[in-house]
Amino acid sequence: MKMNSKVGRGERKRGVSKLERGFGMRRAGFKRDALRIIRSRRGLAIPVTFLMLFVSLIIIVSTTYCFAVIRIQTRGALLKASAAKQNMLFLKQAVEDVAWLPSSSRVVCFKDYGGVFTVDPEARNLVLTLTNGSSFSATVYNSSVGEAVYLLPHTEEVGDLFFLEGSSAAIVNDSSSAMPQVYILPTVNGSEVVLCYRPFASSVSAGESNGKPVNVFRIYVVSFNVSNGFQARGKFYVRVSAVNVAFTFCSYEFNSSISSLGVQSVLDGVETTVWLPVTSNEDGAVVNVEVVTCYVRLLKMEV
Repeated sequence: MKMNSKVGRGERKRGVSKLERGFGMRRAGFKRDALRIIRSRRGLAIPVTFLMLFVSLIIIVSTTYCFAVIRIQTRGALLKASAAKQNMLFLKQAVEDVAWLPSSSRVVCFKDYGGVFTVDPEARNLVLTLTNGSSFSATVYNSSVGEAVYLLPHTEEVGDLFFLEGSSAAIVNDSSSAMPQVYILPTVNGSEVVLCYRPFASSVSAGESNGKPVNVFRIYVVSFNVSNGFQARGKFYVRVSAVNVAFTFCSYEFNSSISSLGVQSVLDGVETTVWLPVTSNEDGAVVNVEVVTCYVRLLKMEV
């Protein structure tokens, strides 16, 4: 019985050592599996990181491209707007070339600037009044003079009223001041380039009549109101032709000495008065008012 017990303890020892070796092998296998998992996670993290970088790069490139396209489009619109402004100045020059020369004409080409060109013969009513500033007032002209307008393509830059030529005055009497008005007008639909004309007034002495000095007030008007209203887009041609020059005459006699008279102009709601010198004596003066109107027709040509 004792020998059996000893043998049993030896067998138990050998069994324990085998069990320990088995646990050791399992622990080693667990470590290897853990290392494999760790390594596999690291291997998975590498392509995920590259994917995130790639997506970020795509987003950056796409955003940059969109901003570049918008900037190019805006710059293109600005270039077209600049060209349209220059063409309106060419149109103004064509009007000046034919004005006061009946039957003369010029042709102006408008390319596709992305806007809309409009001629409105009924726009801009002009009222001219002779006045001494107090007791005397007489209307010598009342008619629309028309305008030509180019609505520029839309851009983000919409500024204030700006004159490319001329000023806001509704009449001028200085030879250094231009009759044409070319200006940029901001509107709810975008900026417009407007071409129109304001009157020019002058005075000269012209002898005597019944013992009174005679003064001649001459007022020059350029009118587009003989044009047919139209709109045009894309590329088109405009024929500018002087139709005729018309004269209206009225005379006013004053029985007391005066030194000046005002010509008040109300053009499209803007009022300006210029004062012209009057030669007179103790008996008074005679003032003859001549309004000289050049009618210019703007016509769209069929190509």
